[in-house]
Amino acid sequence: MATLAASRLSRKLPQRRLFKSTESPGFGFKPDSGHECLSSELYGSALRKMCCWSTETFDLNPMLTFVALVLFCYVESSMGYFEGFYIHSQGVENLLKKSADLIFPHGAGLLAAWVEVKMQNWWRRAYFGVPEFFQDHFNPLLCPEMQFISNTGSGRTATVLWILCESHRLNTAALIACWARQENDGQMMGENAVTKFMNNATPATDKQFIFSESVAKMKIYSEKLEEWRASLPDLAEIGGIPNRLKRLDLKSLDNEAIYFPCHKLAMNMAYYVMARVMHCAGPLQTFARESVHDIDDSYEEIEAWILIMLRIAAGISWEDCICLNAYTIGFAGLLFACALSSRNLETGLWIQEWLEKRLEQGGVEEGNFPVFQILDAVRLINRERKNGLDVVALFQTVDDGGGSGKFGSYSSQSIRSMLVYGRCRSTGELGSYHVLTGV
Repeated sequence: MATLAASRLSRKLPQRRLFKSTESPGFGFKPDSGHECLSSELYGSALRKMCCWSTETFDLNPMLTFVALVLFCYVESSMGYFEGFYIHSQGVENLLKKSADLIFPHGAGLLAAWVEVKMQNWWRRAYFGVPEFFQDHFNPLLCPEMQFISNTGSGRTATVLWILCESHRLNTAALIACWARQENDGQMMGENAVTKFMNNATPATDKQFIFSESVAKMKIYSEKLEEWRASLPDLAEIGGIPNRLKRLDLKSLDNEAIYFPCHKLAMNMAYYVMARVMHCAGPLQTFARESVHDIDDSYEEIEAWILIMLRIAAGISWEDCICLNAYTIGFAGLLFACALSSRNLETGLWIQEWLEKRLEQGGVEEGNFPVFQILDAVRLINRERKNGLDVVALFQTVDDGGGSGKFGSYSSQSIRSMLVYGRCRSTGELGSYHVLTGV
């Protein structure tokens, strides 16, 4: 606990670097070095202590082992060290499969905490990763033995995060399959040569199967989402009125802001709305047929849900986001997903301005992710949209495994170029290309 507290304090107290960075402004800051070093020392001591445990000690103390592994997951997540996180997270899964009857029901709250941070790490890897990250689209993020978390009172947030991430995983797999069906290499979109997304040797029938299977599975998670919402009646009123809101003027959005009694309820609603965005079938169908015919009608539902998300953003407390979203998916990350999902330039510009203002208020990191990295990506999306191209997905050109960790930094990655999945706004043509970026 002391390790985690020191790590958290270090990241809440940014220090200016002695030498001005020539890169993104966010690289001009670093976490508080005193708290960070203390956290590392305590963490090393805890790891050495557990390394001395015998197999019998682990077997005799499953709850203590469970607590320690979940805390280790939180520390590794805080430091952005994905390899270390995966090692401890796999340890949690192995322990639960072996000793679940000895851990539950008393360990339900800890299970929910682990699921939340596991989904956060998946979300952070999904963005600024590579397309291959989504190739394993048939294996769920949670094994069936652990999906009972949805039936526990302490697992409400964990459940909606799991549904959101599964929906995002399937949505992206379907999207990639649409691009993979393109037959012609070397096509041109504007001034950029179009490249391929997936192995061209993959039969077109297999790609169609991936698309159809992903869409079918998303319907299952859509049903799970509605079951989750039914358990929280407070969400019903807001969640049921997207059509009435679709024509709101973004310039007057502050007057239509949605406020909640507490931050947790606001974030649960935001996760729910974002999952609904992922379940909208209209955009995927336009990618599948590579057409912009009646495209506004196809995007009507998704734009309405995104507008609700912007209204939540207008009313949410940024200070609460910084303090309380440390180990869950951050609000800035949700808005990034909205910028990719919308066709409306005004929406993207509103999100960009929202992020710029939040950076000015302070808080380099939210949702355990550098806000400036998200902002740079949103600026790229808006720039391309002004040039007549909808950016619907962004990937790295190389797989860095999530980066080298965030010791002494707020970013674990150094990204020089991005792979863009785009669609021409006038013709509907799909294509991909590389862009240099300041992310």
